Amino acid sequence: MGMNDLPRGITASDREIHVWRIALVEPDEVVGDLRTILSDDELRRADRFRAEGHRSRFVVGRATMRRVLGAYLAEDPRCLSFATNTHGKPRLEGSRLEFNLSHSADRAILAVSRDRRVGIDIEQVRPMQEGERIAARFFSASECETFLKLPDTRKNEAFFHIWTRKEAYIKAIGVGISIPLDSFDVPAQVDPLHEPFAMAARGNDPTPWTMRDIATEPGYVAALVVEGGAWEWRGFDASADLRARP
Repeated sequence: MGMNDLPRGITASDREIHVWRIALVEPDEVVGDLRTILSDDELRRADRFRAEGHRSRFVVGRATMRRVLGAYLAEDPRCLSFATNTHGKPRLEGSRLEFNLSHSADRAILAVSRDRRVGIDIEQVRPMQEGERIAARFFSASECETFLKLPDTRKNEAFFHIWTRKEAYIKAIGVGISIPLDSFDVPAQVDPLHEPFAMAARGNDPTPWTMRDIATEPGYVAALVVEGGAWEWRGFDASADLRARP
């Protein structure tokens, strides 16, 4: 496969949401090559990170996103032009592709669709000593009630499932922190959501949204929110399905 080749027969669809898993740790020479894909603005953003690890992870994530999107569009990833809405959510100029990128620790995850808005979030599961305090501040009343009733042995995992579901919804609707996290409900169950869950309409947003959890690497949880219903997701590994070097 060439730099911009997708697996045979793969195209963007409004019925199939593609989820790309991205490993963010690469050798220095690969990171150096990937920097050549980024725009001047992206390079400036990368270089604001003082820690080399954070800087290289940003480069790998952004460059891989460009390569994946360029592959769908059959365009050089260096030539893609991005814009943002008033709340900072990026979009591709002149394209029907919808996408959303999230990263945590050494992993990132990218959702791609055609014509349907999407939001995705990934989090590394780690000990949260202040989980109950954070939940009281950011979870809705019903989510808190369910969360606090859980046995202590399950609260940590449940916290990250709830958090990723809420973040994915906020990212899908594209209005950032203008909507408080405690102003809407997501399923507060511990076990993963294996089937799309219909979100209740909120405020003046009549759009139907559906969410489900996404299986990812051990030690991480992820959630996907999609505009409308009747969709399936399909997973890809960016390291395996695109060539490692640009």
